[in-house]
Amino acid sequence: MNFQHLDFLIYSSHKTSTQSLISILRNNRYNTIHCHKLTDLSIHKELISDELFIKELKKYKQINNKKLKIISIIRNPNDRLISSFFQSFHTDEVQINKKNESETTIMIYNINELVINYSNRIKNSNLPGNLESINEIQKIFNINLIKKLRKHKKKEKEEINKYYINNDLFELYILDYNKLISENNLDYINNVLNIKCINNYKTNLSKDKIYYNKYKQIKKKIPNEIRNIIESKYNLFFFNAFT
Repeated sequence: MNFQHLDFLIYSSHKTSTQSLISILRNNRYNTIHCHKLTDLSIHKELISDELFIKELKKYKQINNKKLKIISIIRNPNDRLISSFFQSFHTDEVQINKKNESETTIMIYNINELVINYSNRIKNSNLPGNLESINEIQKIFNINLIKKLRKHKKKEKEEINKYYINNDLFELYILDYNKLISENNLDYINNVLNIKCINNYKTNLSKDKIYYNKYKQIKKKIPNEIRNIIESKYNLFFFNAFT
């Protein structure tokens, strides 16, 4: 793990448009890497510890005379988790397990069976990608970021939809998923991060997938009970940060 030449670290939850954002930043010559959880940054199968991560941030600050800029993106968990379900049981099966697109879990089971599968994973908290990265960042630094973010928002202008924390070891930018996938996403990114991106790039969009019609149907069939369970498991901040 070497952060010393980075411009940004995107440390953001599964299915929050991280692939599109990292592509935009890289295509505009900003050195960027991303992770959903800290262990994604492992090198040679070694698990990266909280202590090593903090050590790297201190080293970055010493070498570059500035703090690493970390980006995290907020998406409503009710939308994010069903996207994680489709990513894990279709796209990942194709890319990682080398399954044919027509033979993935998503494609071979019917809508009612998939709703049951998804519901059980929510109830049992075993859906891949269920971690909120902000929660892990809070744990690493033993900081109640959500509380600080809420207080900060009241003091700042809200028209560009961002939250910002200037910590001793990092600068944290919290972005709005819906703004990142909007028509004016480049304007939003440039305003929030105070940079100049001119080349746009969007990737891994649900509407481009073979399963898109099934995805839309299943979203409509998710029981209110499951939505209530999701809302009970996540801080309200993840639902109303940008509403």
